[in-house]
Amino acid sequence: MAWRISIWLFWLLQPAVSAQDFSNDSTHYELLRHRFQGLFLRQSPGPGYGLPIARIRLGTSCTHAYWFDEACGGQGKVPGARNIFEFEDATAHLGFRMLLLGLEFHGNWNPQRAQSELTECLNTIDRLDSLAGAWYGTSTQLDGFILRDDALISNAWPDTAGCMRSGWTCRKKPGLGNLMSQDQMVYLSLGYYSWLVQPTWFPERERLTKQWQRLLRRLTSNEWVIKDPLGKQVHIGGWMLPGALPLRKAALRKKIDLPFDFQTELLGRWLWYAWQLPDMSKKPPLHHEVNRCMQLALASLDAGFPKTKIQRFAQKADLELYALLWWLWHETEPLPQSLLEKQKELSQGLWSLPQWKVPGHTNPPPGWRCENRWLHPDRKPGVEWEENCLFNGLDRLLWWQVTHQLKKRK
Repeated sequence: MAWRISIWLFWLLQPAVSAQDFSNDSTHYELLRHRFQGLFLRQSPGPGYGLPIARIRLGTSCTHAYWFDEACGGQGKVPGARNIFEFEDATAHLGFRMLLLGLEFHGNWNPQRAQSELTECLNTIDRLDSLAGAWYGTSTQLDGFILRDDALISNAWPDTAGCMRSGWTCRKKPGLGNLMSQDQMVYLSLGYYSWLVQPTWFPERERLTKQWQRLLRRLTSNEWVIKDPLGKQVHIGGWMLPGALPLRKAALRKKIDLPFDFQTELLGRWLWYAWQLPDMSKKPPLHHEVNRCMQLALASLDAGFPKTKIQRFAQKADLELYALLWWLWHETEPLPQSLLEKQKELSQGLWSLPQWKVPGHTNPPPGWRCENRWLHPDRKPGVEWEENCLFNGLDRLLWWQVTHQLKKRK
């Protein structure tokens, strides 16, 4: 019932909220954050707890032929129910959530709340780690290999949500669609780093450091290849070697010790620098849009990455968040004028409803029409298959929090 009430209250209040004249952006921020907490996160412990929902497909039947027959092998159907809650790349969104919390904590934006929610995130990762071993029939001991999600329809999950479309409900067998991949690892690392970037103590600091170390040590022990508990490379996105150098450098700066193999690390270093060659700026697969997001996210972790390069690369890819993160974490000089102008440009429509073609609501401006522009920039103009969807708004919260902190430094 709580889910049904929250959804209908949201729809009832949204027109009135939109009509208000807020005195400052912090009010908008807290409103959007409250919406994220209330609609896109489970409110009680159980399967899926702590994992952000990517989108809510409004009014769509939970027996829809494509979403459940073709995309889920017929699993996950709930006859008579509507509204599909989709956990696409759930642990990548969890990484962005941890990043936001780290920014809030070090920016003194309700740090007690950020610490409380961080504990929930760390518990979620441990749960997915333990569950992965149980799923494979190996061991439930924490070893750094996690599932993407564990969201499913059960008595523990309110049936008023409609239905779930997730790696868990769509699984056919281990290895297909529900395992960690490069993007999950990259954005989780971004979240870990946001908490460790400053030496400030917080109660979960040691636990967070050990958890990140566990994930990284599993990678380094397998030559930067993501392997399942049976020792096989994951079906999709298992090769992490091109990101080995910035991850290792970020970890070493935080005194995280990792195994080292000279030949493997040498190849990883070459791949990292190959991405930066100007004549390769438009050649796949190093520069596929999704890969470019990961590369810039990794570059933001690297204090030694040239600031002129990250500014140029980020602006060329329209992924300025990663340049701003680099500036916030590693630079004391003011932002370049071009990045300041981008701040003003993206502030237009920032507080519009995160959705695409939902009846009765004005569509956001181009750039804010997808689940997360910093994760899937190819979708930001708005794509047909995301029509009539609500998005969690994490991309907007992150943009405002970073720009807000950079403005405070002036």
